[in-house]
Parts: sequence; C-alpha cells; structure tokens
Amino acid sequence: MEDYLNGFQRDRELAPFTHIQLDAGYFPSCGDWLESNERFPNGLEGAAKAILAAGYQPGIWVAPYMVGSNSRLCREHPDWLLHDIQGNLVCPWTCYNEPKPWGYRDAEFYVLDTSHPDAMAYLKRVFETMHAWGYTLFKTDFLFWGLQDSTKVRRYAPGKTSFAYFRDLMRTIRDAIGEDSRWLGCISPFMPAVGFVDMMRIGGDVGAQWEETGFGPANMLRELVADQYFNHVYWQNDPDAVMLRDFHIHLKPEQIEALALLEAMSGGAIYTSDPIHLIAENRRKLLRLIRPRMLSLPEFPFWSEMREEICVIQRLKGRTLMLLFNPTNRPVVQKYDWQGLLGSEARFLRELHGENLPIENASYVTIPPRGCLMFFATSKPLDRIPENLWAED
Repeated sequence: MEDYLNGFQRDRELAPFTHIQLDAGYFPSCGDWLESNERFPNGLEGAAKAILAAGYQPGIWVAPYMVGSNSRLCREHPDWLLHDIQGNLVCPWTCYNEPKPWGYRDAEFYVLDTSHPDAMAYLKRVFETMHAWGYTLFKTDFLFWGLQDSTKVRRYAPGKTSFAYFRDLMRTIRDAIGEDSRWLGCISPFMPAVGFVDMMRIGGDVGAQWEETGFGPANMLRELVADQYFNHVYWQNDPDAVMLRDFHIHLKPEQIEALALLEAMSGGAIYTSDPIHLIAENRRKLLRLIRPRMLSLPEFPFWSEMREEICVIQRLKGRTLMLLFNPTNRPVVQKYDWQGLLGSEARFLRELHGENLPIENASYVTIPPRGCLMFFATSKPLDRIPENLWAED
C-alpha cells in the first residue's frame, strides 16, 4: 500500500483514482474484520489515514458472511454460525490443500448466521467502526453465501426466507456506512441487493490470461453484455479489474487494449490492481485514454441478437464512439449500416490506429481475434485521436 501511494504521488495526474481499496489480506482470519495482521502494523485506522493523507478516499474489502475456522469469532462465538438441519456447520468452502486463499491457514470457511441478534450487532459494529476510521468505499464479497435455503438450515431465529434475511443484512450495512459511502457488491445475488449497493460486480474474476477456466475474461464478457439493461438503473456495473501492466501477464498487448476499451465503453466502474507507477508508457497512454470523466450510458445496438462480435456505442458532443469487440479466437468480418448506427451527422470514421475515412467508403471490416476496432465518428475529419475518450475538444 505504501509503495503504491508513494508511486502515485510522483505522478498524480496519471493516477486520478477516487479511492484506494484494501483487498483481502489485512485481517488475521476471515470474520475478525476489525483486527489487522502483521502486514498492517499501524492498524486499519492508520491505513485509512495514510490513504487520506495521499489524497484518496479509503476503501476496504469485507466478506460479512465468511468465518474462517481459525478465527477468534469462530472460537468465541460458535453459536453465531449457521448449521444445517442435522446440526452440522454449513461449510461452503473447504481448503484442505495448498495454497490456501490469501495465504491464510483456515482449512474451512463457515457462514455467519445473521438471524442471531448478536451476530448482526457485531457486523453493524464492524461497518460503523470502519466508517468512523475513514473508510467510504466498501466492497462486500461472497454475498451469495447469505442465500441459504431456509428449509435446509437451522437458524438461531427461524421464520423468514433467505431473501428476507439477506435484505436485513443489507439494510444493516447501509445504515452503518451511511449514504455518503460507496458500496460495491460482489459475488452477490442481484435482486435482493437492489436499492442498497452503488456498484455491482457482474461477472467472474478476470486475470492474467484468456483461458475459459480459472481467472479469465470469458464470463465477464458474457455478463457485461447481458447485464447492460440494469447498468445505471439499479447500480453502476463493475466488470472487474482493468489489466494495464506489461509484466507478469499472459495477455497480449492488443488483448489488454481491447479489454480496457470495452470496460471503459461499457460505462461501468473502472478498477485496477496494477502498480500504475511501474507500467510502461504505452500503458500509461491507455489509462489516460480510458480515464472516466462522467457517468455514461452506452448503447448495445445488437443486444438482442446472437452475434459473434460485441458492438458498443457512446454518443458524445461532437462525435460518436463505436467499439467492435471480437471475443472469439478467429477474425470476424462484418458489414454495417454506419449511418443507421451512428446517425446522419456521421460523415467520417477514424479508427484508433488508422486514418480518416469518408463513411460512404467504409465497407466490410475485419475485427481481429480477441481484439477490437475502436472508431471515432465525426461530421468533419478528426485531426488527431483525443488523449481521452470523453474529451470534448
């Protein structure tokens, strides 16, 4: 954290983030959220102060339903844990092999029974305390663990559906963090989170490779398109981290650019975990290009069609942006009704890495495999590619 903050301070314009969020790894064990481990010797309040001093808002990761088998909470409050109807602990996650998640020693992860008033009061205190320490962005993960079939579990206070218990927790968290905080839901059911969260992770984790299995963009790509109907309606969609680094990664440069442009054009939240102060200049240029300046609602003109490519349109003052993204491993050739898609004002097209072309001369285009074509449509030839997608000049 200190390395990132010091690096960002050397080039604040390049790191124009609103929040710096601590992810999993600060606690001794899941469930002991107000305690910090040896990685944070100044404690969580000290970490928040350091982030604030650097000019950012502090954020923090919490998995409210998760309780590690090595946690103090598990040892001291076993009655707070959810049991099945046979009396066994509900255990959605076992980690008997190495490596274990986030480097912890927990072999099993249990579910907090939020029907227990003391358990709910504990979570309320966790979020109130973090907010008092200065945290104003909360990423709550593994929320789906809260939707346990009430006919198959033994709750401390039975009588409600899992949906109702879930909403009780969401209401408690929002009351604790206040309306001034930003809240990101993750691994969450969508419907019962409506009305509470400001942002929502819509797909699986992305990662350093393209493969379908493990960490990769395949699930995110499907969800980004399918879930656009509620983006900026229920919340702001979060497609997960933008990859910008040019080291420790299997993705090719053109894949990194295509994914970054797609996430930016989707109008969702822009997250990254990369050390921006260490990336190459061409990746810095990419970050400047996708830096959000406003909340923007995109158009997906072929949303209801089964097509190989993804088409995203953003209409700005003086120009229209159009991204054609190819998630397949082969080239996709298409012909478009350019003026029908972009409007009668569009007279010229300029591809991100190309030259101006009169729109009537545009014919078939070939979208590269696992890549994209990014077009700027204007009424007059575009003198230069803007440094930022949303710049009006």
